[in-house]
Amino acid sequence: LDVLVFGNEYSQDVMKNLLAIGKSQGIDISIDLFASQKGNIDHHQNIAKWELWYCSSQETGYYYKIDNKNPEGVKQTSPQNSYKTVRAVALKDWDSIVFMDSPADSSDEYKLNDPVYAFKNYITGLLKDKSAKTYYHEYWAWEKTNVSEDTDKVFNRYNSSWSTMYEKIKHVSDIVSGSKEFDAVISSGEAFNLARTEGDYNPATSEVSLMDDDTRHLSIYGEYLSACVWYTYYV
Repeated sequence: LDVLVFGNEYSQDVMKNLLAIGKSQGIDISIDLFASQKGNIDHHQNIAKWELWYCSSQETGYYYKIDNKNPEGVKQTSPQNSYKTVRAVALKDWDSIVFMDSPADSSDEYKLNDPVYAFKNYITGLLKDKSAKTYYHEYWAWEKTNVSEDTDKVFNRYNSSWSTMYEKIKHVSDIVSGSKEFDAVISSGEAFNLARTEGDYNPATSEVSLMDDDTRHLSIYGEYLSACVWYTYYV
């Protein structure tokens, strides 16, 4: 199963467990991940216009090849190893292409037509095989954080509330689902919300957490939950 992901630093939280789940079911999953340094699809669209990816500045991003031989991913590390978006998309016949926006932009419905839909249409227009499934990723809500000023600026948009963050992200993902622009929405946000509201897990009191110490990246439990959600869309 060949998967192309346009994501960010949070995307890697999912990948290793996704490969392991596939392997346990006899499915070999290979992932090409473009991780935008700025974290959003708007940046992916700009980079695609420049046609260059490498790890040298805030204006570029990281490219990873992730498979069972390299579950942590092999990262391109220099301009000499730059990787062009067009070349990547035309490289093979993809089974799935995932578009994962930033935590802040995932709740902004005014960015759906451009860049989200525009970038998706640009990428699918490059495909030789038009049968690839396209997915929009619904973000998980963070938990309370006092980690950094930049992080707090994002979380403050949601009144520092994971439930408010989820509701706003869910509103946008429902618009995406109704638009039929993508084959499906990967509902990670809904899965995390159900875990927080329907079971014994309580973010404020539980000994384990779905989130890492910074309360925005995933813990090992959150990584596994998110990978399970992703996997359901591939089988």
